[in-house]
Amino acid sequence: MQSIEEFFLKRLQKSGVCAKLDDDVHTFGFDTFGDSRRWIVALDGFCEDIHFKRSWFSVYEATQKAFLVNISDIIVKNALPKYALLSLVIPRDFTPENIQEIINATKTMCQKFAIQIVGGDTMCGNRLEFHICIFGQAKRVIPRVVKQKGLSIFCTQDRIHGLGESFRTLKYLLANKDFSNTNFKRHALHRDNLDSIRVHIDRFLYPTLRVAFMKRFGKNIKASMDLSDGLLQDVTKLLGGYGMRYSSFLRSMSMGKQKWRLQSGEEYEILFAISPKQKIALYRILQICRMGVLKVGKVTRGRIKTHTKKWH
Repeated sequence: MQSIEEFFLKRLQKSGVCAKLDDDVHTFGFDTFGDSRRWIVALDGFCEDIHFKRSWFSVYEATQKAFLVNISDIIVKNALPKYALLSLVIPRDFTPENIQEIINATKTMCQKFAIQIVGGDTMCGNRLEFHICIFGQAKRVIPRVVKQKGLSIFCTQDRIHGLGESFRTLKYLLANKDFSNTNFKRHALHRDNLDSIRVHIDRFLYPTLRVAFMKRFGKNIKASMDLSDGLLQDVTKLLGGYGMRYSSFLRSMSMGKQKWRLQSGEEYEILFAISPKQKIALYRILQICRMGVLKVGKVTRGRIKTHTKKWH
């Protein structure tokens, strides 16, 4: 069944007012701003009771994640964020201390990624909402959709925990509504020690963006996107009209008890396609960056069919 989001986007495109909407960003021409580099723009929302519960985050953490999920779209295109427009809905029950937390987190993110806020809008409402538009710059913008068969598809991941920790943590948070007062000893994710549980929570609140990896290896990538809706769902977007031959490891995962890992959304890892000739270089860079990778498959002719949970 078609979702409300899919219905809206299809009708909007049929209206004739849209440019190409086949990517998470829009790329401007070389001479748009009189610069030899490409400029790209991306926008995302991060809203209370849609993307998060206020009990899961401090205001500072919510602000940080709002920026990170937007910056992810820029990084995955082999670009660097430069400017941002910030539209903010501040709850009426917020104190001056809460507002200062937003400012402090915004300052931290902008300093870390060298971003300047150049405008936006501020409103009062019932829920905390962030709508951030980020402009980035790149010598070569990586497309989202593969253009040829024979490419190898990989997905970055944590060397120890792999994919799936976001989904596991989300289930944990939904089961413990008053997260701020949760007793970790009584609510273990998988019988691990408290430090390990804290690592999972921290990765959900503060996803790791693969900036160093893209700086070193981005020039070799043929197509890429960030993993926001789960690997099985996002790989169909990366492939476009092509099919894929699954790697033996991924096939066994998708047919077994570990399939939930491939459906985990909000991982913000990088799903990408490269020439098979670049595999040796890839594994060398992975060692330097101290990160892991999952071999997904190989691009073929035809279309791929996946049966997976849709998050939107």
